[in-house]
Amino acid sequence: MATLTINSPSVSTQFGTFSATILMEASSSSTTTMNLLSMPSIKQDFDVQDTAKDLSTFRYNLSTITLAMFDDLADGTKMFTAINNLGTNDVIRIKITTNIFDNTNRTDFFVATRADCKYDRVKRTITIDARAALRYDVEVTSFSTTGLVTTGSGGESADAGLITSKDAILAFLKSQGDSSIVTKIIGHKFTHTLSDLGDLTIGFKTIGLDANTYYNTYAKAQTHVLKFGIIEGAFLGAMLGFSFYVRRNFNSTSDSDHYADISASDLREFGIKFDIRNIKQFDTNFQIQDNGVSGAPDIGTSVTETVNSRGSQDIDLAVGIDDMNTLFNDPNDAVPYKTKLLSAGSLSDSAISTSTFTDASTGISTNARASYKKSLGIGTNNLDNDNRFLIDFEILGVDTLRPYQFINFASNIHPSVNGKKARPSYLEYDLENNIIKGEAYLI
Repeated sequence: MATLTINSPSVSTQFGTFSATILMEASSSSTTTMNLLSMPSIKQDFDVQDTAKDLSTFRYNLSTITLAMFDDLADGTKMFTAINNLGTNDVIRIKITTNIFDNTNRTDFFVATRADCKYDRVKRTITIDARAALRYDVEVTSFSTTGLVTTGSGGESADAGLITSKDAILAFLKSQGDSSIVTKIIGHKFTHTLSDLGDLTIGFKTIGLDANTYYNTYAKAQTHVLKFGIIEGAFLGAMLGFSFYVRRNFNSTSDSDHYADISASDLREFGIKFDIRNIKQFDTNFQIQDNGVSGAPDIGTSVTETVNSRGSQDIDLAVGIDDMNTLFNDPNDAVPYKTKLLSAGSLSDSAISTSTFTDASTGISTNARASYKKSLGIGTNNLDNDNRFLIDFEILGVDTLRPYQFINFASNIHPSVNGKKARPSYLEYDLENNIIKGEAYLI
């Protein structure tokens, strides 16, 4: 099929440069240019989708863009005509390039259909509402585990085809953009990567997969990573050249890249929106299957909690990750001990121990429940002051806060947030006005 390529000029702004390319199917291939009506807004809603009450149908929102341009194209044709000639299911592909952060060009991809386009006859403009191109319900051809899976050769001291859970997440995140994508994994419980395997002493354990069987397609990667995110209370996103997996209540300031300091001088607007959910029951059942343990059991924790006996809404989240294995260094191999999949172990041999899910400081279940409570506004009898409101804000400068960072408030804003930390549940980067609009909850 022939392709019509429509480029915008590179626009210089306060924060750097911006350019966009639109690709559409056409009767013959050609290239032309367009003039943008204004700079776009790019946004993503990270909030938990609980409108159906039962979070078992949990989904993640993806970033979206609103792009507006004039109808007239440089070659004398019309954008309206090009869109009108598309079939109902034909995809409009949009590529944007920005250098908002670190003066580095980074690329995002979005898709739309004819139904996402609007024409204004008076202004002679076209507006396209598009969403992140690499959606979770399509096969992504760029997915690859190259460099993240053991080869079993070259002195690697590991069986072939192993991938750790962290590297599995990394492979998925890398597929969310081109080679310029920057990946961030923050708050994931199992921290070991390929570089750790075979180099640690006997007794080393982490969670991984037989990649050649259970992680060799994008669809399989999608299933595992989305479930990991749910049982860890993490959100996933791809925005402004970053692809990220972040636990919702992560608030450590040990790494300055994980947060942005925001003071009164950074804020264009600030307000409080009271957002108390009247939760009655909050139940979770998080499990990970260990194929290496006899019977391949689902190991994890189920917690039932009555938040408010007079509440009007129940939240019930039951998720399990299949086909995982304990990775361990086999003491029967010569030093350095070879890393293998646990294949005939007992429950006590599993890296997924009960304490992994329930330990007060690091357990998956404990952290996940705390994470959801923060993001859903669930406190003790709904009276936890820090969970009773959302923060509305507008921050000056789109380079002030990165989409995976939390906010570290200064002490000169308002008593409700002074010296506290907040995680955005919604972000909108308004490139036209060089501001970030958003909502956040305290963490």
